Amino acid sequence: MLLATPGMVPAGLLVSAIVGIWLVAGSAAAVNCLVEQKIDAVMSRTRGRPLPRGELTSLQTLVFATAIGAAGLWILYALVNPLTMWLTSARSSATR
Repeated sequence: MLLATPGMVPAGLLVSAIVGIWLVAGSAAAVNCLVEQKIDAVMSRTRGRPLPRGELTSLQTLVFATAIGAAGLWILYALVNPLTMWLTSARSSATR
């Protein structure tokens, strides 16, 4: 973004992009924890995470991931641009 814009990127656009991408990345991380919860339960490094410990249910995790992912994609679409939304969506899907 900084390389594609002559001068400084408008602060509102920069913050919107950062927040939108952050939310979508968080959603992808939550889905990853959901998918790998059985593996996480047997690994010493990851067994203390909320899903393997039973602090969160799979449904709670899915609802959370959906809510923050949708919010992030909406922010990117409405406040940044549709291309950024689609590229972020494609990238987060590829990492799952």
